Parts: sequence; C-alpha cells; structure tokens
Amino acid sequence: MATVVDFGKSVLASTSGSIGISILPSPQQTLLCQFGLFVPSSGQAQIQGTLGIQSTQGSPNVQVTLVRNNTQIFTVDTSLAALNAYDDTNFSYVDSNVAQGYYSYALLVTVLGTPGANTASVIGPVSFSGISFM
Repeated sequence: MATVVDFGKSVLASTSGSIGISILPSPQQTLLCQFGLFVPSSGQAQIQGTLGIQSTQGSPNVQVTLVRNNTQIFTVDTSLAALNAYDDTNFSYVDSNVAQGYYSYALLVTVLGTPGANTASVIGPVSFSGISFM
C-alpha cells in the first residue's frame, strides 16, 4: 500500500470566467501556477491540473507544459476550433524515477504557431496540485 508523503497545490481561479490572462505566443510561455513538493527516495509524484482557456482570435493551438525545477517533464496540446471557443483541459502525470528532494513544479502555457494570427486567454478554472508517495 502506498504512503502519502507530501501534498502541494496552487489554485489561481476556481470558476470559469473569473480571470482573463492572455497566453503568450511561442517561444514565450505564461507561468500560471507553481508549488513545492518533497519527493522521497524511491518515491513518485502524481501531478494533476485543470485549465480553462478560450480563443480570442482565430483557432489557436495551446500547449500546456509541466516543469520540475526548470526542466520540462510533460506537455499536452489542445486546439480551439473557433473564435470564443472554450476548452477545459485536464491532465494527470506521474513523475517517477526522481531523486529524493524538494522540487518546484510549475504550470505554463503558450500559443503555438504564428504570433498574432491565433490568440487565447486563460479564463478559469486553474487548479494545479501534486501528491508524493512511496
């Protein structure tokens, strides 16, 4: 049976429409949330997130990136089909084979493609959490 070691979270917004953060075009990234988490020797971390985004121009492709101590460890892409389209992106990632230590996990987003042609905003909810266990 697994033993929970630590828990971390960052909640920027709990409901849709509660914020309006423009997402920067690639190669820039918009930092949304971050938290710290201790991972024990031979342990793992399960990271989860929910992100509500809306297109503000065109049909943008948005990349969600999970970073551990400034190193990209996971990405997921989502496409918004039309102007004002809304997408509630959920992800889960198990970070394994990590040396024991305290880590900073961060959630970043970027709009892929030609800058200015397709744009999007984070409108909520934005929830980011992690639990370490052994």
